[in-house]
Amino acid sequence: HPGRSNRSTPLLTSVKLVSQAEGSAKMGAALAVQASFAAPHAIRPIFAVTVKSAHGAPLFGVSNRWTRQGFSGPALASGTITCNFPRLPLMPGTYMLDLYFGDFADQTRDLDVIIDAVALEVFPADIYGTGLLPRAMDGPVFCDAEWSVTSDRFVN
Repeated sequence: HPGRSNRSTPLLTSVKLVSQAEGSAKMGAALAVQASFAAPHAIRPIFAVTVKSAHGAPLFGVSNRWTRQGFSGPALASGTITCNFPRLPLMPGTYMLDLYFGDFADQTRDLDVIIDAVALEVFPADIYGTGLLPRAMDGPVFCDAEWSVTSDRFVN
């Protein structure tokens, strides 16, 4: 059930998924999670997104709290903070996003938390250019990798 945690201050005013198709994305495509906020005083926003499976299992989380992006930026009472995924690593399916919003001035707590804030539908795409996709049974996330083969003996 979507909703704020009971200790949340409702600072997030809207959230929007921006991609080639609004509200959904293709495997490996760019996705932006844009959150608008309005606070009673100027803050340096911290924004975290946890991506969960349709069953509620956390798959991965990102936060500018860890990267420090925006730590020394201007303090704003209102605005929009955007989390950009350059290449979404999700297999086709439905996912839920939890949102966490805070202030670099007080990193001990999240000011606003919205569980199951927005659903994301991911569609298949030919991410490798081969017409082949990873198997769904291998999990909800795909990862780029590179292979090399070397000989274990000298060839004359």
